[in-house]
Amino acid sequence: MSIQKHITDSYSLLDATKAMTDWRAVAALVGTGIAAALVFAVFQAIAMSTFNIYIMALGGILAAVIGFYGVNAVGIMNLKYVEGIRLTYFQAFAISLGISHRLILIGLLASLFCLAGVFLIGVLLFICKMPGLGPVFLTGVMPVGSLAIGLGALFFGYIFYPLAGPAIWSGEKTMRAFSILVAIARVNIVSIVIKMVLLTLLVAFVSGIVFGVIGTGTVIMSGITASFVGLDSILSHGLNLDRIMWSMMGGGSGYFTGAMIGNGLLLLAASSAVSMIFLRGLCMIYLSARDECDPELLAKNFVPESLQKKVNDVREAISQTQQQVLTVRKCKHCGSVLSADDRFCGECGEPQ
Repeated sequence: MSIQKHITDSYSLLDATKAMTDWRAVAALVGTGIAAALVFAVFQAIAMSTFNIYIMALGGILAAVIGFYGVNAVGIMNLKYVEGIRLTYFQAFAISLGISHRLILIGLLASLFCLAGVFLIGVLLFICKMPGLGPVFLTGVMPVGSLAIGLGALFFGYIFYPLAGPAIWSGEKTMRAFSILVAIARVNIVSIVIKMVLLTLLVAFVSGIVFGVIGTGTVIMSGITASFVGLDSILSHGLNLDRIMWSMMGGGSGYFTGAMIGNGLLLLAASSAVSMIFLRGLCMIYLSARDECDPELLAKNFVPESLQKKVNDVREAISQTQQQVLTVRKCKHCGSVLSADDRFCGECGEPQ
């Protein structure tokens, strides 16, 4: 890729700021946050009234699930938008329910590769303990290991984990997504790292502006509101976490609770708008990097054949199990399960 193309692509990241004005996606992200918070709050309230820690844990899990699939749905909306396709939130959420679990699988796959690398380095260092040749062997193991760890951190930190989302959102299977990310890294890892750094700086700069505006407005508005509705009676005792929690549980002024909820929603909306820049930028970087790769390189599978074979075996076993479940015979009269050669139901005796 030419230097001119690098500069053009870097400037194009500024278009990611337009994602803040995509009200559908921003509203979807805000709605996801509100839904997760409400579920968590309801379950926490039930847990506190019943003193049941399991209900509290269940609420946390359900809130995390809602957040996970909801954020991925917004990511899908962003990726399709960059591709020129507009999806509603419900369409994106339906897609998210079918593919988002692949992010967990690809994360587990990455963890296996990291553990394999650590194990290999451990074996080499154990060999270096050998008397005589050990120190000589270490002169080669040390730089090679340092370079491998550094490149691994660069790959997983700047390419794999950030771009795994867009790869899955585009509809790729787990192994296919992993292979594409490796191919992208092989083409021009430095260019992608630079774009990721620029995107991070862009998000940080916009965040400073947005939250600076909100912070300034909140301080001034709090002073004005206190003089009108009497918030000063609470603020005079100090604004600490205990005071806030006590007030929101009904022990303080309703005005204070309303102000806290209102400002919380404002912060959620602002955070969602800024997060949209990051999500849109990731999608732009991924699609641009994927398009730069040689189609033959993208078609190549970088996953070891032995691991791929095991994954295929598991898929085949799951497919066979699903087929067996779908083909289970049941009695037409009472619904009891029948074997393949049963001509009469063993429960009701009716012919089949």
